[in-house]
Amino acid sequence: MNNKDFEQFIDDSKGQKELSLAIARDHEEFNDFHSALTEKGYIGSDDIFSILPHLDTHKKVYFVINDKSAKNLYDLAIQYPTGQVNLLDPSSMKNQSFDPDYKNHSLILLTTAEFLSHLAKNNLDFLDSVGMVYRS
Repeated sequence: MNNKDFEQFIDDSKGQKELSLAIARDHEEFNDFHSALTEKGYIGSDDIFSILPHLDTHKKVYFVINDKSAKNLYDLAIQYPTGQVNLLDPSSMKNQSFDPDYKNHSLILLTTAEFLSHLAKNNLDFLDSVGMVYRS
């Protein structure tokens, strides 16, 4: 992994009107991305609903795309550029809404190339739904 390129990607993700996506080639690189994001002050989660109420205080967030989070994060990626996000929390069966603060937020999605391919085969094509993409 080229640390300078990835750090530039992280810096450039701030202020974007679309979510950014970091694609790790394997689990080792995934862990490197995770460490780099943490060092840059990002908080990470695979549960969007635990973060949504705190977006006013957490300006730098990365979301791990996995089986549990994929559908909700896909919905987030599609709605984020519209200026208003409305997601149904499956545990409470209530809608949660927020208006993206493009100027002050940086939201990055993180996954592996293998899992991204799996998602695309299941009609969750993140590459069509995000802005900037980093792949080493």
